[in-house]
Amino acid sequence: MSLEDPFFVVKDEVTKALNRTRGLYQHWQHLRKEGIVFSKDEVQKTTAELRNSIRSIEWDLEDLEDTIAIVGKNPSRFRLNSAEVVQRRFFVQQTRDEIGNIKEKLQIMRGQDFDQSAKKVIFLVTMHS
Repeated sequence: MSLEDPFFVVKDEVTKALNRTRGLYQHWQHLRKEGIVFSKDEVQKTTAELRNSIRSIEWDLEDLEDTIAIVGKNPSRFRLNSAEVVQRRFFVQQTRDEIGNIKEKLQIMRGQDFDQSAKKVIFLVTMHS
């Protein structure tokens, strides 16, 4: 029975989840384009799915970081060299950066939605005054 390195198992899961998240993000961007009318429910559902997917990836990345920290203290014990440990850290950081960029865009759009809602309320109040 061969023992598979758990890093690669989790890395594969993260990679698959990241690909799904990229697809969700592209769909979310399409839904957000001005001039295109979609149901508010669909936008909210996609946004929620995207946030959940990001959260799940972040948890997996935390697990990977924990294992890398353990392995990094004594790579030879785990039959790894320092270059492999560096590659693992790079994967985690690269993934974290990409997820961070998506989260940032979600936050920006959330702020714009709030601004738009506030403008609509102000407009309606001034119309009825």
